[in-house]
Amino acid sequence: MLSPKTLKTSGIELKTEWITHSSTRPSTVMKNSLHDPSFPDSTNEQSFDELLTKFPDDSIQGCHDASNAQLEDEVSLFDNRWNRALQFVKYGKEATVLDYCKSRFVVLGTIGESLLDVKSSWELCEAIIHALLGWLNHYQAGYLHRDISIANVICLKKPRMMEPYKISVPADVPTDFDIQEPLALEMQQVSIDDEQTSMAADSISQQPTSASNPEQVFMDADFPGSQTPVGTVEVPESVGTDPSSYAIRIKVALEKLGVTSQCKAILIDGDKAANWKSRTYDLHTKSGTPEFMSFGLRDAMERSVPYLQSPVDVLHSFFWVTMWAVMFNELNKERSEFEKHCHYLLVGDAVQREGVLKLMNTALRSKVLFTEPTSPILKQMATVLIEWHRSLDTLDDDWMTQVLGSRPGSAGRGWFLPYFHRFAFRGLAELLELMLKHRQTLMEYEPFRS
Repeated sequence: MLSPKTLKTSGIELKTEWITHSSTRPSTVMKNSLHDPSFPDSTNEQSFDELLTKFPDDSIQGCHDASNAQLEDEVSLFDNRWNRALQFVKYGKEATVLDYCKSRFVVLGTIGESLLDVKSSWELCEAIIHALLGWLNHYQAGYLHRDISIANVICLKKPRMMEPYKISVPADVPTDFDIQEPLALEMQQVSIDDEQTSMAADSISQQPTSASNPEQVFMDADFPGSQTPVGTVEVPESVGTDPSSYAIRIKVALEKLGVTSQCKAILIDGDKAANWKSRTYDLHTKSGTPEFMSFGLRDAMERSVPYLQSPVDVLHSFFWVTMWAVMFNELNKERSEFEKHCHYLLVGDAVQREGVLKLMNTALRSKVLFTEPTSPILKQMATVLIEWHRSLDTLDDDWMTQVLGSRPGSAGRGWFLPYFHRFAFRGLAELLELMLKHRQTLMEYEPFRS
């Protein structure tokens, strides 16, 4: 398929494309459209554009449907030469059988906007939560989205009613399972009964925060004497560490956060996704947008060394997307010198970018953020970002110790899948609980002034 051309006007897009007969699929428009061929039908809603209409156009000379019995008679000598020349460029040799194609026009309506345009801190957090659920949906279908970036998380202008969200968890199979065993590779549906969920909900407590004073929230959460470790919610010993237990925690947190069937943000652009069910998954090249990669992944890419890209890297990417949405929010134009310096570091290399968290932590402790003319969104979100990053650091440490540091020398393909599942569900559960901890405070802040 040749590259599509796009015409835009007033939120309406007209995309044209030439499709070869062999690649024509009625339900497929293109990547980034309503139907993304990278994912199964269950994930078709993860898109930026809404399909309004499409139609084929076989009236253009030289671009006929290959099913036409009179094809050769209808194609001019010029068309034959052009088609062969085109295929010479594509395949390195002149084709003896012409590769005819047909044109298609797709009219799309824009339904989303950038995270940089969110109107409040809680709107940003909600968007990240919903995009994470979209990512988990992809993951449950067998795909790891490997390009989480500020451009690929989209806020919907109007919430969309969706089917009730279903949490499926994988069987926690042993590390020496046979890669060809289908049951070991399928995400199994878990039954979360009401009684078990209710018990977990009662025992997972939400710690109170201090009204709408971000400085006091930081003091309560991070200095000696705090009853709740940074970025955590008390979890009873009865709730285990297998994916099913984390699924219960996810379900409880979503209920407390008030997440319903109204979708408010989506994840798009799955062309770099990889199927974790594939026996060659760990042979995939490293993928993503450098500014939003985890430190480990970005460092490995910069040094050209092998690296196993995992759900932990995806969770780090969501963190950096949130950081960018905070630091470059369009409704917070006035920025302090501290923030401008952070802007410079965010677009630097992996080491420079990590310095933003160190500076932010120091600025909070020294109260610089509250003495300088810091933007409202950073004042409100700084504590959340620092706690989230520390939680990810712990996740990283456990990943390195439990997974990379204990890989059996004779491990076959797919040895990492049980760890993938466990850390994917754990990371999401911990983040949702962190959002729940700060929800009330963030919701009390006024929207940003336009």
